[in-house]
Amino acid sequence: MCKYLKIIEMKKKIINTIPVFLITIAIIFISCEKIEESSPVTLNTSNTANLSGMAWVDLALDKVVVIDQYSNDPNYTVMNLNDTLEHAPEGTEIHFRVLKTAYNSDAPAGEMMRFVTTVTANGTYSINIPTTTEGVDVNISFDEFTASKITWGYDSTSYDIFGQWLKDWYSSSSNSKRYLAVPATKTLHTGENKYLDFIYN
Repeated sequence: MCKYLKIIEMKKKIINTIPVFLITIAIIFISCEKIEESSPVTLNTSNTANLSGMAWVDLALDKVVVIDQYSNDPNYTVMNLNDTLEHAPEGTEIHFRVLKTAYNSDAPAGEMMRFVTTVTANGTYSINIPTTTEGVDVNISFDEFTASKITWGYDSTSYDIFGQWLKDWYSSSSNSKRYLAVPATKTLHTGENKYLDFIYN
């Protein structure tokens, strides 16, 4: 009888400890996430900073700018207009790398964690990067892409009835060109929201 009671008590203890064990595991998985299986670094994803902005590239020389530069109308006042930039192509990847030692001093020296985001259709990007209160240095690099640039020209072989020189404006697309933005470094601290624009050349 005593042995039977002891077995029942042991079963109760085991059953009572299971929920606590499972809850502990659940809390660990909610607050931390392993980014790379090969990495010994476990990140606390509740400690992040946000980096966002625009990705720009000059893919078209504005017609109004060309007309402003080459107008022969004596009554026209040159306005020195600036050419506007276009958005980088949707889906272009931006890479963010942080040394693993920034999260764990025991991590292998020189190894880095990589985080990736992409440019949206309206040229924006945004990413939450795990960080610390002391701050982490984020190395930013960019995928290159190729695109054709639109330019404007004119034919001017005739005059109107008032003797004014006529210009027939037309657009043309140049050969594909490779575009790449200059790498950058940004220091981020937990809870920060920083804005940073990039321009592809």
